[in-house]
Amino acid sequence: MGSGTLGSAIVLTSQVYGFPTGVAGRSGNQTVDLSWNPVPGAASYVVRYSVNNGGPYDVFAGSTPNSNYRATGLNNGTTYYFTVSAIQGGAEGIPSEQFAITPFDTSQSVFCTGSMAEGGQFTPMVAINSSGPASGQASYLGSEQYTGLINPRELDYYGYGNLQNEIIGTRGYLIFDWGGYGSHLTNISGPFTITLGAGWADLSYLERKFHVDAVVGQNDGLFGNPVGSINIGVNDANFHFLTVISPSQFNNGRHFTLRLTSTNNTSASFRVDEDVGFSHVFQFLFKGNVTLVADGASGAGAIVQALFLDNASVRSALSPPTQLKIVTP
Repeated sequence: MGSGTLGSAIVLTSQVYGFPTGVAGRSGNQTVDLSWNPVPGAASYVVRYSVNNGGPYDVFAGSTPNSNYRATGLNNGTTYYFTVSAIQGGAEGIPSEQFAITPFDTSQSVFCTGSMAEGGQFTPMVAINSSGPASGQASYLGSEQYTGLINPRELDYYGYGNLQNEIIGTRGYLIFDWGGYGSHLTNISGPFTITLGAGWADLSYLERKFHVDAVVGQNDGLFGNPVGSINIGVNDANFHFLTVISPSQFNNGRHFTLRLTSTNNTSASFRVDEDVGFSHVFQFLFKGNVTLVADGASGAGAIVQALFLDNASVRSALSPPTQLKIVTP
């Protein structure tokens, strides 16, 4: 913030907040490691949680002196919403913005981590920032609706889905048939290789187009004919998010399975059975080499139009925390 006369230069200074900012976390097996920016003059912090988006919140830690905390005794696969408040002068201040995080069994390799669904007889643009992956920022900005640009977090908030990762495409994207049949748009930053397998055919007039910077592509994509595969290679041992855009073709029914399988033969899948088709966004968490399979053998609508990749903040091995409290919520 800063101040100055109208028309003059204004010098900005760092604003002092009375509540924690920058709340972040890493998932683990039945645990999460939380951290936040210190609040000047804070004697301690109160950590609260809820399993409901927006609360009400229960106290997880009534008094922790450091700006980090390990919450244990959590249920894997359950999304927890944490807030942190500071104790200053013996009084508790206003809480931070809530932070959503989901613990999981880190010995597994593949997980489903949420989805979104939209219907309607129109073709919204998906806004893409091509420079995002180079700077570690989101490339998938959201869909351009009649009311403006709606990002994934807002769509989740309005009840369209429950994506665990809402900042999408920081490590790049691949849009299939963006410039027409066989013309794919690739912008991958990171340790990934993507190889299109057999079993695909082109499909036009999908209920999604991609607005990449100032250029609009085709509303084409691929569909499993009847079963298509995509191999994704990773040259590290970390967890990553894969987000798949799978739009409908008008209101045609959709009956298919979208499955992600790792090289250790574990897999996770979404099953869709709709007489009136919706446009979907599917999200997986994985580590190691995997294969994405769109299986429409038992129906139709096994469509893949775009893939987005992100790193995941996951603690895959226990490490001594700065502060350890064993608390069962």
